[in-house]
Amino acid sequence: MAFDHPVWGTAKPDDGTPVSTTMGDWTITASFGQWQFGQRAWFPKADLPAWATEPTGGMVVAQLSANAFLFTGDHVRVSFDAKDGSAPGGMIVRVEEGHFDKGAWVMDRIWNGDQTDYGLNLIDQPVWIKVTMGRYK
Repeated sequence: MAFDHPVWGTAKPDDGTPVSTTMGDWTITASFGQWQFGQRAWFPKADLPAWATEPTGGMVVAQLSANAFLFTGDHVRVSFDAKDGSAPGGMIVRVEEGHFDKGAWVMDRIWNGDQTDYGLNLIDQPVWIKVTMGRYK
């Protein structure tokens, strides 16, 4: 895939700060030590997940087209946003969990809004995720 598409990957840095890249008109951010649901800022005194301080977590993403991405990882929250200066109204249109069969993408299920509200969370079982981005006016 890396021969045909832009690819980027990251691991959790020593200080655990989020790591971002830009692919086309989209900024992709990997953050670590997050709960599966919600934002840390909402409950700053709550206990962190057990793995939050461990040196674990990472992801890799390939840009399949201008608005489609394929990624996998573990112990990571991934968000896709319109890059600064691009057209307004960027949003996730569809998130598919799937696998490959003889090199072809096979969608197993579509993630619903509860699974995508706070970013795309991959905890201890890596899966392949295909994200389609779009814009609204």
